[in-house]
Amino acid sequence: MIYDRVFVHSAQMAKVGDVYEFLAEDEHGFLHGEIRVEAIKILQKQGRVREIIVVGGPTKDGMSKVKLIAEMIGGKVTQLESIASTEGNIKTIKNYLGEDKGKNGLLTNFYHIPRVLRLISENGLRMIPICAEAVLLADNPQWLNKIKEWYGEPSMLKRILSEIQGLNYIEDKNIKPPKGR
Repeated sequence: MIYDRVFVHSAQMAKVGDVYEFLAEDEHGFLHGEIRVEAIKILQKQGRVREIIVVGGPTKDGMSKVKLIAEMIGGKVTQLESIASTEGNIKTIKNYLGEDKGKNGLLTNFYHIPRVLRLISENGLRMIPICAEAVLLADNPQWLNKIKEWYGEPSMLKRILSEIQGLNYIEDKNIKPPKGR
């Protein structure tokens, strides 16, 4: 499939010298945004995406994530500024797309897809969820060892529990939302 646009949840990252560094976890646990960046690189290399749009704000040191991601993938990337939450990102995408009915994908990590699907539906969007890990493995099965290494970290359990809290909040707005959601 060729996507008109692929929206990518931004990654907490920075450039130190010539090296791109990614934040491995935050208060919600596992992040590893490099998985999403590697996946969008693959989709672009395969000619499966016409436009790449990163949703989110600048890095903590104020650098543009879009500039860093564009450097990494060697292509043009558009940025949509959003508040730092999945709900904020989805609302920003909704405002950006308006009535657009193109083939729009949302690239994220596997653990994030259930909550993203709920938010896409609640906001009346027609988007195709793209699992970053599936893109990596379809391109090269050797990614499996790196994915196992990343997901064997204790922070993964923390992230999954945070995603469950986020889903519970979607179900029942009387529940306190997780911080930053």
